[in-house]
Amino acid sequence: MTDDRGPIAIVTGAGRGIGRAIAEHLAADGCRLELANLDQGELDEVVTALGPAVIGARAFDLRDRAATDAWLAELGARHARIDQLVLNAGVGGPDPVDDDLALAHLRELCAVDALAPFRIVRGLAPVIRSDGLGRIVVVASVLGKMGVAGFAAYCAAKAAAIGLVRALALDLAPRRITVNAVCPGWTDTAMAEQGFAALAASQGRTPAEARRQVEKGLPLGRIVRPEEVASLVAWLLSEGAGAMTGQALTMSAGDLQK
Repeated sequence: MTDDRGPIAIVTGAGRGIGRAIAEHLAADGCRLELANLDQGELDEVVTALGPAVIGARAFDLRDRAATDAWLAELGARHARIDQLVLNAGVGGPDPVDDDLALAHLRELCAVDALAPFRIVRGLAPVIRSDGLGRIVVVASVLGKMGVAGFAAYCAAKAAAIGLVRALALDLAPRRITVNAVCPGWTDTAMAEQGFAALAASQGRTPAEARRQVEKGLPLGRIVRPEEVASLVAWLLSEGAGAMTGQALTMSAGDLQK
């Protein structure tokens, strides 16, 4: 069962990139962390780095319903109250050309980026604190607010995540639990590197040249840093964000102003 040594925060996709930055930020803030990640090796590195701040860690595939249900049951059994829930795990990538592969891609992205957050929130909502300090944050994307050629599945999955946040915010408002999304643009992560590589291949350039092209087109002249997204998430989790719910906040170096 929980005690009062510090808020309990759950972070999915905590092994690298934005998820790891969020875990590091929350650990520094004194949170006790329950971490989930697909890759065991990545998760082990984070657990070692954060030491006693991590009170639980499990590697599994969010597409696996049985594994997800087992994790949710374990959390519910061990904690009478959960303070903060950060649903960061996600997958992306361009649409395959083949129709069958494209449909499978859409299903995979929706399973991780929208269906898994929906099931996790519903599974944990009964134990999320309802005294005005319970917090849920979903990491979505600017592509959930705009269309990008060749990324229909990713745009659809992240748009679904944003719609989920807006509806759940109303569902949970009577219990004074806030639900918000953050929508990063190009962020310095492994997923961005894959994007630069894909862009480079389509243009006959190097990934480094593709990155410079992207950054040149951003008003601030650079992409977002994972720790900047983590700071925004941490604010949404704070007591000061108690009147903020149902929102999808963009952080895109000025690229998308909504």
